Amino acid sequence: MSPKRKIKASEIVPDIRHGMSNLQLMEKYNLSLEGLHGVFTKLVHARVLTFDQLEDRMSVPDGRTVIEQVRKTPRAYPLVPFPIYDMDNMEEVYFVRDISEQGIQVTGINAEVGQNVTFLIQALAFDEVDPFTFEAECRWTTAPPESVEPEPVAGFEIAQISDEDSAELMKLFRAIKDESPQPTELV
Repeated sequence: MSPKRKIKASEIVPDIRHGMSNLQLMEKYNLSLEGLHGVFTKLVHARVLTFDQLEDRMSVPDGRTVIEQVRKTPRAYPLVPFPIYDMDNMEEVYFVRDISEQGIQVTGINAEVGQNVTFLIQALAFDEVDPFTFEAECRWTTAPPESVEPEPVAGFEIAQISDEDSAELMKLFRAIKDESPQPTELV
């Protein structure tokens, strides 16, 4: 019987967050499909990642594990997190960890699942993007000491955004995507 492979969460989690596919993860870490599913399960149980963050990668309704399920919307990960503000509490500064057409991950915010927040983004590092606002609903949270995160993190789904602000969101998304390192492709 061969010894179990040890995979460090500090190595695989950034690969997951940067969008490596399940197949790419299996190749890089020399894992079977069952082994990858086991890693995902351990990351959720250790509260390193949430089930919501891995759900699309883990299963389909009949319970079978999926090798690769395309995300509903692609995500962009800024090289340096940039500020985002709650319009009801402009004194607090939070930071964007990732962004998509449909949602945003925010660090530093104490939110509750189901809570609605109106956000303001002033992405000053991106000259072509004007400030914009949108309303979002909190879909998941993690908070220290329950997680390995040094501060609270929450995922928000965009609930309401004007057409004009949506155009600014897409400009920001494309600008971040252009600056982000892309995952390694399998050949």
